[in-house]
Amino acid sequence: MFDFLKSFDSIIAIVQTILVFIVGMLTAIITKNSNKYDSARVRLDNAYHPLFMEIEPYLFKTPPKEFVLKFIVFFNEINTKQSLYFYPTIRLRIALLEKEVISDQDYSQTWLIICNRINSDYDKLCKTCHMPLRSTSYRLNKNQYETKFKMYLGMVKTQILQIILFFTLLFLFYISTK
Repeated sequence: MFDFLKSFDSIIAIVQTILVFIVGMLTAIITKNSNKYDSARVRLDNAYHPLFMEIEPYLFKTPPKEFVLKFIVFFNEINTKQSLYFYPTIRLRIALLEKEVISDQDYSQTWLIICNRINSDYDKLCKTCHMPLRSTSYRLNKNQYETKFKMYLGMVKTQILQIILFFTLLFLFYISTK
């Protein structure tokens, strides 16, 4: 009888340890995400949303030279006021784009790289701030993708956990019916 109580006490101790670990992990995750929200919202409101609204008509399309020069001026105005909100790589790409446009070189590849970066940063910030993302049909209708394959691959990457869960449940249902 007492052996059973001792083993029961050890089981309770193990369960308590696991629960403390789970609560600690959930607290860390919630705290981490709440800190990200505030800075992401400021970056989105002050830098990326105005920039995205400016670039959206020519997202993943080759724009005319006049628009690119206007966009560079617009970016530099935001960057002067909010320089900490942009990664250095985007600033370097904008400077390279400006050199290519001024010297009449082909700037389409640099433009696509900039579009890709702004597009992905904008979507990540919107997701962190719990703002609605552009739907797949919207992106297809507006041709807002570098290639359709890359767009679908990106969608799969963001939904991979749901896809794995779906196929796991489907597999379990298949096994249980046999």
